[in-house]
Amino acid sequence: MFLRKVYILGKYSRIMKLSAIITAFLLAIPLVAAQAQSIPPPVPTAVLGFVVVLIVLSFILGILGTAFWIWMLVDCATRKTFKNDSDKVVWIVVMVFLQALGAIIYYFVVKRKHSKS
Repeated sequence: MFLRKVYILGKYSRIMKLSAIITAFLLAIPLVAAQAQSIPPPVPTAVLGFVVVLIVLSFILGILGTAFWIWMLVDCATRKTFKNDSDKVVWIVVMVFLQALGAIIYYFVVKRKHSKS
């Protein structure tokens, strides 16, 4: 009886070893694939230069948009040609929430209209 239990344990240990080897192999495949994908291909210099130009242009446009927004905000706050103060408050709220887009709308609706007349 004892020998039979040893034989059964020996049989299971071979199966366990085989399943451990298969499991380790199956777990290693995604790790090797992920490691191979983590090495990025070289980036061409033209693409890198284009990205740098885009970053610089977006920075310049951001500075100009902020300056234009502040200019229109100050113009709205100091303008005395509004019919009542609630129009001024509404335009300031519009420019605060819409920022550069609100400043562009204010420029074409209010500032150009009053500068022509």
